[in-house]
Amino acid sequence: MFTRYLFVFMLLLILPGCSVITKLHENDYDIALRSQGCDPYHVYACGPSSLSQLFRELGEKNCFSGTISKEILNHQTLFERFTRDSLALISNDALNITWQSQLERTIQRHGYKFYKKKNCSQKEFRKFLRDKEINGECGIIFMYDSTRLFAFHYEMFPMGEELESKIIICSVYVIKDCLSED
Repeated sequence: MFTRYLFVFMLLLILPGCSVITKLHENDYDIALRSQGCDPYHVYACGPSSLSQLFRELGEKNCFSGTISKEILNHQTLFERFTRDSLALISNDALNITWQSQLERTIQRHGYKFYKKKNCSQKEFRKFLRDKEINGECGIIFMYDSTRLFAFHYEMFPMGEELESKIIICSVYVIKDCLSED
C-alpha cells in the first residue's frame, strides 16, 4: 500500500507537467475562461488561434480563439479527448493539442470546403501557391520544427515572414472559396 503511494508521489515529481497541479496556478482571466466552459490551455493554442484568424479573413465576425476552442472541444470524439487527456498526464502542454481531424471538421462546420496537400517541401509549397493561383492565399499550414521533438504548429497563411529552413510542412489546408476562378 505504501509503495503504491510512493510510486504516485514519485511520478508527480518526475513528470514535467501535471495538469491537476498546474490548474491551481491559473490567473483570473484563465479562471473566467474556465467558468465559461473553455479550456485556457487550448484557447491560447495555435489551432484555435489559426482558425479564428482564418475565419475572420473569410469575413466571419465574432470568431475568437475562445469560441473556436470551445467549439473544437465540444465536438471532439471520445478517442481525441482520451488521447489528449492521457498525454496531459505526462505533460500539460498536450492540452494545447488540436488534432488535424478537429481542424478539418471545424472548417467544414463553418461551411467551407478545403483542399489538403500533404508532405510538401517549402519549395513545393511556394510553387503550389503559384500553380493554384490562390486568391488572397487563404488557408492553414500544419508544420513542425525538425530540430525539436513534438514541436507541431498551425499557422494561417499568408504569413508575415518566410518559414525557417528547419520547418517541415506536414499539410496545407487551402480553403476552396479562396481559389481564384479559372
